[in-house]
Amino acid sequence: MARFKIVRSDPVEYKEQILDFWKKYLPGTPPGRLSWMQENPAGEAIWYFAFDEENRTLAGTISITPRNMILNGKHIKAGIVGDYMIGDQYRVFGPALGLQKMVIDSMSKYGFDCIYTIPNIASKKMAQRAGYVCVAELMHFVKPVLTALYIRKYLNNRASELIGLVLDFMLKLISKDTYIKLDGCYEEALTIDASFDVLWKKVKKNTTGLIGDHSAEYIDWRYLKNPNNNYHILTHRKKPEGELLGYLVFSMNNGKIEIYDIISSGISSKERLLGKIIHIARKDNCKSIYIRLSKSSQFINNISKYIFYNARNDIELYAVSDDVSCFEKWEYSEGDRNT
Repeated sequence: MARFKIVRSDPVEYKEQILDFWKKYLPGTPPGRLSWMQENPAGEAIWYFAFDEENRTLAGTISITPRNMILNGKHIKAGIVGDYMIGDQYRVFGPALGLQKMVIDSMSKYGFDCIYTIPNIASKKMAQRAGYVCVAELMHFVKPVLTALYIRKYLNNRASELIGLVLDFMLKLISKDTYIKLDGCYEEALTIDASFDVLWKKVKKNTTGLIGDHSAEYIDWRYLKNPNNNYHILTHRKKPEGELLGYLVFSMNNGKIEIYDIISSGISSKERLLGKIIHIARKDNCKSIYIRLSKSSQFINNISKYIFYNARNDIELYAVSDDVSCFEKWEYSEGDRNT
């Protein structure tokens, strides 16, 4: 049976091995993500590597991406655990459990109050064995925009178009975005200015429970400098260059919009941003809009009025903390991941 040595090291030293692992186990991950992770305003990512002591072969990896958060007005330091990859030949009697335990054992050393991860089905049991517990169910919601594109799976194009037009009209008739007034100015932010920090100060002051850092520096790094996706930041102001009331972060791929974040000082701006992105989706002939929220999120009641349905693609979030109850009032968004 192979023996393994687990060490923390600068990921640059093993760049080629990491890129090979990404290509094989996390396909689609851009090489630029490695340097991006090390530029995190909350701190450089911490990497652990497991080596087969007999032949020095890289057997597995795991990373912790620091994430500054606010819990009931107090700053805490969280870690997002990811890049958990085990070589094919080491899936049985390998370093999988050892890597997870190494991360947990090092929490106090690096000042983490909590760590969290979203394991896939294959690694869920290993996370539980290591000491993680499920703290949240993350629900995926979808709003169909062009129903004909769904109906084409079952009917010919002409029938799909006709039925789709009727369904689209009916859904639009009962959706709140049809009636909400989109007052103000909506623009895509190409740079992150000081108004984002002004808004963030208001948001964190009025937020109870847990929320991740949304400072201007973090948003700039998380979205505009991220090589992993083409993110757009839709802003809402009363007038051009006026006070920032809120913003919505989304990506658009293959006719599908995925919402990653909605931040505002009040629910009215948040709903207007939701209404605006629906109008954009209709204008650009998008197929659907998706958003993922924790099952306990109060915003679920709001999106239901805009005819979002459960997409039946729920996932579970696991964490390690002295007090896992802190995750109960977490307005989770996809922006809280390390991708």
